[in-house]
Amino acid sequence: NDARCQVMANLANFSYDPINYEHLRSLGVLDLFLEHLTEEDATLTRFALGGLCNLALDSENKDHINGSGGISQISNCLLSPCVETVTYAITSLMFLVTAKYKADITNDTNIGRMIELSQHSDKRIQNLAVIFLDDYCSRDQVYKKFCHHVLDTCSCTSLLLCTLCRHGVPTIPALWQQQPAPPDQICGGALYLWGVPYWSVHPG
Repeated sequence: NDARCQVMANLANFSYDPINYEHLRSLGVLDLFLEHLTEEDATLTRFALGGLCNLALDSENKDHINGSGGISQISNCLLSPCVETVTYAITSLMFLVTAKYKADITNDTNIGRMIELSQHSDKRIQNLAVIFLDDYCSRDQVYKKFCHHVLDTCSCTSLLLCTLCRHGVPTIPALWQQQPAPPDQICGGALYLWGVPYWSVHPG
């Protein structure tokens, strides 16, 4: 297993240099990396994802990864307990965004995960998650998922209750200064986080 990790680490290192892209494609290294994203060995997965992250900068590599089911495999790595793996996963997803595949990458599941990761204890993950939400997702997408996430997290049965249990509600730092519109479509907990008291929008 140590030998496999060493080989994967070397291939990931070769992936840093664009001069190697064509050669790595011809050798099937992209598919090799994709196959190792589901490895039980977290180290192999980390090296494989690191290699894909480097290769995803190239348009041909991007098309190959997207067309080979790489989006869903990389998205699953967002759940990894390994900080490096998660940072590679978020970065890779941003690199892989194209007009054709943007909707697949910015789906509701990934937006929900990014909202959670925006509160991660690691600042790198926090910042990358916020960049993903801010630069690659529409405001409507984030608002919609954020409201559902607030309600799900709080297990609330009413909007007002969600406001009252606001201390357990996750927040998105980069979006604090933005005002949702129209506010009557945002749940009570989210309204509180945006600095708009629930009762000022829904009096009584």
